[in-house]
Amino acid sequence: MTVTTPPELAALMTELGDLAPALAAADPKDPRAAERTLEAQVPFRGPKVKRIEALARVGVRDGWLLPKSGGPKVRFGRFAKDLNGYSVDFVLMEGPAAGHTHTNGEINLGFAWSGSPTFDARPPGWVVFPPASHHIPTVTG
Repeated sequence: MTVTTPPELAALMTELGDLAPALAAADPKDPRAAERTLEAQVPFRGPKVKRIEALARVGVRDGWLLPKSGGPKVRFGRFAKDLNGYSVDFVLMEGPAAGHTHTNGEINLGFAWSGSPTFDARPPGWVVFPPASHHIPTVTG
């Protein structure tokens, strides 16, 4: 049996891999400075992020991006365990999810699926958490 890889999956891997230099330049020890660096290098409203969002929407629609359930309002998937030194997860959620600690920090790129959501009281876009921080990720709106 031959398993085919959706072309959008390969395209998403390439788009995310291209973020590595911007991610490396963003030091999560200073989350707000890291967010400014990311926004300057990869603007949330720019073409790269729009391509990533469009490809992610295809993955959700076609069922290959979020294969796991984390409760009635949380779907997720580990997209890459090591993509240029970063693990990459996709999560579609409403309300709270499981709390966790960011040993090395965490860099998020959040999109609005519908409505006017916030992620931990932050609008869609780049959200960075510093090393050793802990939170219960929560989406409202």
